[in-house]
Amino acid sequence: DSPTTPCLNITEVSNFPLKVYPNPTENRINIVTNTNEMMQLDMLDPLGKVVLTMHVNTPEISINLEDFAPGIYILRLYNFENHFFTTKFTKN
Repeated sequence: DSPTTPCLNITEVSNFPLKVYPNPTENRINIVTNTNEMMQLDMLDPLGKVVLTMHVNTPEISINLEDFAPGIYILRLYNFENHFFTTKFTKN
């Protein structure tokens, strides 16, 4: 018998109400959702490395990007019901 590895059941949500602006951006990205639900926000760089993790519970988030290199970044929002949403933005 070989040991089994538990698998998390995480589901991507395609209709999550999320607005990310401006896109493309220079030094700041704004994120607006319609919930006060506690969520984790991960920002991944063009190589897929997590460069920022935040826990948020507000419908409006503003992130300073001055210290990040230009490129295409991925934002991934997770709620604590194992659902997540991803979107991309470009930093010039």
